Amino acid sequence: MPIWNGLLSGPSRISFALPHGTTLVPTVDGMLQAMGRGRPSAAGTAVEPP
Repeated sequence: MPIWNGLLSGPSRISFALPHGTTLVPTVDGMLQAMGRGRPSAAGTAVEPP
């Protein structure tokens, strides 16, 4: 396989535990701000935003 042919991968997900009462704005900026306030969480415990 030539190097320029890529393979599709599965979905990627990052989980963060946020402090109780944290407001999550569903925008890129809002998600980045929330991740800055949270801490990484174990995989498989995530709730996906709508």
